[in-house]
Amino acid sequence: MTGQTFTTKDKDAWLKLYDLTAYVPEYNFVDGLWVGAKLTGGLKLSEKADLNFTPRLYYATARKKLISDFSLTLNYAPRRAGNLWLKGGRLTDDYNGESGESRLYNSAATFLFSRSDVKFYEKSYLALGNRMEIANGLQFSASLEWQRRNSLQNFVSKAPLGGHVEPNVPENANYQFMPVNNLLKSSFELNYTPAQYYRIVKGRKVYEEPLFPTFSLRYERAFPMSSEKYVTSYHRLEFGARQAVDFGMFNRFSWNVNAGLFRNAKQLQFPDLKHFASTRMPLTERSFDTGFFLIDNYRYATADRWAQAHMSWHMPYLLVKQLPFLRKKSFDEALHLHTLVTYKNSPYSELGYSVGFRNVARVGVFAGFDRLKYSTTGISVSLPFPK
Repeated sequence: MTGQTFTTKDKDAWLKLYDLTAYVPEYNFVDGLWVGAKLTGGLKLSEKADLNFTPRLYYATARKKLISDFSLTLNYAPRRAGNLWLKGGRLTDDYNGESGESRLYNSAATFLFSRSDVKFYEKSYLALGNRMEIANGLQFSASLEWQRRNSLQNFVSKAPLGGHVEPNVPENANYQFMPVNNLLKSSFELNYTPAQYYRIVKGRKVYEEPLFPTFSLRYERAFPMSSEKYVTSYHRLEFGARQAVDFGMFNRFSWNVNAGLFRNAKQLQFPDLKHFASTRMPLTERSFDTGFFLIDNYRYATADRWAQAHMSWHMPYLLVKQLPFLRKKSFDEALHLHTLVTYKNSPYSELGYSVGFRNVARVGVFAGFDRLKYSTTGISVSLPFPK
């Protein structure tokens, strides 16, 4: 089943049915198999606005619970990329919700190899947000969200193909069992690219490849709820910058830095910590240009201060393409350097080499270092799943 979109004759309304992965999207040791459906309905409100509604409903075969959520999105002011959304539901979420590993790849590893790198908790939520461009190259987004969450245990006792069922416990010294608790938070983010060129395509603003770095500033505030037994409150501030520069065919240098801190943090739960894009899975959906590929998803999650930097240099010839029979092949080679510093932890770095086709498919070998002292080596395959 490949999915299909149906439209009215005037194309002012549409219904999208998704492929097979939308009907059985996940398997994990907490829920078992998700069985259900996802679809999207849309309505053209005017030449400059459209409304999309995406509901999902699944049954968790092991936990014997319904999992559901929805997204209602209004796209407006196309020359300013206006996007107003309302989301809500009750689902099983990754503790590393901001940069976790692919749920699809984790499902495959869990079913085939009894390996579940992603750990889960239950979250009911309702969120409202808006994003738009307030000046050329300057985007502003704001959101308000309520959550009710709690830890979960495994409801699968026997792996499908044999093997050990791993506990649903993140690998981090700061992890504690999370009782039922509520959270109310707001977030604000600015992204700015100086001298951003653009085109107008069918009335919509489309950015060209930027010539200058993109800078970001994000502030998040969790408000104390006095009626709660477990009162989570904090201020979180982070800054980032990123850029990719092309020097010709197969020659590209990219960098990305991010730093931040928590202030006045009280009774943070594990999902509230700053999490990083890290994985030990040999097959990942993530690009080798950002993230860490030899450490657990949750190992360095922090409730204090952090800084990270990522650099990648893609080039047409470096090592293996110096071989005569490979010189005319259409793949490139790349060097990668990733570094992370968190409060009360020693600096961690990874140095890597990869071959592939830009970020479509790559194979890389990485070496990890604690305080510049060698710790481990591993091989990883990057295979982004088509969106």
